[in-house]
Amino acid sequence: MPSNRPDIRPQLGLRRIINVSGTMTSLGSSIVVPEAVQTVDGILSEFVEINELHRRACATIANATGAEAAVSPPPAPPESPSPLPLA
Repeated sequence: MPSNRPDIRPQLGLRRIINVSGTMTSLGSSIVVPEAVQTVDGILSEFVEINELHRRACATIANATGAEAAVSPPPAPPESPSPLPLA
């Protein structure tokens, strides 16, 4: 899918890949439709409550696929600081 955005791969030291194999996890992220790119671009500069975003994403996936519900791995809990040893 052609894009009018500059190619970021050289800045990251990555080479261009021409995918002739279909969907493959080892090839990294998928190419997404412009509406998805626009949505992601619109939210990346905002703070959101991640669990609410997760719930809404699951509901959207369920609705889009006709499923009763959708589940994806929940966000990892924040790391707690290590307890200090008692002297």
